[in-house]
Amino acid sequence: ETHVRLAGIDAPELRGKCLSEKERARAARDALARLVGEGPVML
Repeated sequence: ETHVRLAGIDAPELRGKCLSEKERARAARDALARLVGEGPVML
């Protein structure tokens, strides 16, 4: 598994300081996973 950051994207942190930030971070992560799907991604 490889972790990357997307240039120009300011997303909430999964290890955020408050519950709201953590919830938004999970929603952002899940939305990206739906967009990328199971297919290969070229970086």
